[in-house]
Amino acid sequence: MVKSEHKVTLNIPAGVESGMRLKSPNQGHQGPSGAPNGDLYVDINVQPHKTFQRKGNDIFSSILINFYQAALGTIINVDTIHGNVQLKIPAGTQTDTKFRLKTKEFLMLILHLV
Repeated sequence: MVKSEHKVTLNIPAGVESGMRLKSPNQGHQGPSGAPNGDLYVDINVQPHKTFQRKGNDIFSSILINFYQAALGTIINVDTIHGNVQLKIPAGTQTDTKFRLKTKEFLMLILHLV
């Protein structure tokens, strides 16, 4: 076997999880005696993100709001993986309330009172 190094562009589909294996046909080493290239296999290891947590197909983010914001209601800015959106927090919101944002990803926001 000859060791070599070259760059390969892979399309990583949405929803991949750690432990999955992707196959890229004909991107492996050339076969013996001029046979076609083999397939390249890539093992996926998804690293944790500092802001977002993933559970299945949902993306979670925790936001701290104060007692007055929760009691009286407010509008907060929320970071998503596609940019910033505004979320209206209704008056009387309790701690650990979950809001589902209708964005390109499935973002579930959990509010914590401080």
